Amino acid sequence: LATQLRQYRIHVRSGNPNPYKGDEIDWEQRLPDETGGSLVEAEEKQDAFLKAYRQALRDCLDGVLAEAISTQMTKLQKRQPPKDQAYVQGLHLFHCKGLPMGKLAAQIGLSSQVQVNRLLQLKRLRADVRHLLIPQLQAQVRAEALNYISADRLKLLDQTLAHLLTERVDQMIDDAAREAQIPKGRTANSVFSHQLCQTIHQFIAG
Repeated sequence: LATQLRQYRIHVRSGNPNPYKGDEIDWEQRLPDETGGSLVEAEEKQDAFLKAYRQALRDCLDGVLAEAISTQMTKLQKRQPPKDQAYVQGLHLFHCKGLPMGKLAAQIGLSSQVQVNRLLQLKRLRADVRHLLIPQLQAQVRAEALNYISADRLKLLDQTLAHLLTERVDQMIDDAAREAQIPKGRTANSVFSHQLCQTIHQFIAG
């Protein structure tokens, strides 16, 4: 990958605390145009692939967030009293409204920040999402790449592609973890939190 890849690596290595705002991954050199055509056509194909990659990331993240949240809700429904809606409301208040755990406790029927921590288990949620997301994203991006390069060429690039996508997911998870540590004025700026705030509405009781 060329320009954006270099920018992404520089951003990560610099220790910049802000989420990366570039194009994350530039497929220009990793997925070269093998179908011929003009430079304009090649650039259009690269733009189309980058758009497809971004959509794949959004779709996969939406799906795995829904799966991870649903799995945890199923476990919490078995508690007496059930804690599934408290869990969903807690995630929403923390990630989407920016409330500190200590302040949102009373709103979900708990008495302390410690209880909120135990209920939400944010670190575990991020780990579950990472575990589910990496293979799904790799599969979708590989399938999309076959529209631009041959299967043989993709096979040669497979390890590089897997590494880059894993690196991207890890950076996204790290951004979310850093964001969660902000005590005041926190907003859903990270890719993870932004998508969670869209995905979670399907689980909030009317």
